[in-house]
Amino acid sequence: MEEAERQWRLEFHRWSSYMMRWKSQFEHYSRQDSYMMRWKSQFEHYSRQERCHQL
Repeated sequence: MEEAERQWRLEFHRWSSYMMRWKSQFEHYSRQDSYMMRWKSQFEHYSRQERCHQL
């Protein structure tokens, strides 16, 4: 039983570490995506204003 519990703890630790890395990467890419969406929105806004001024 002790060996089974030790093995379970080891596998749980591996899984937990994997999930923490996955969460960290997901949050990193989510922030980047959010930043890019805001930048794109501002760019499109200024592009529309520029076209209106040219007319």
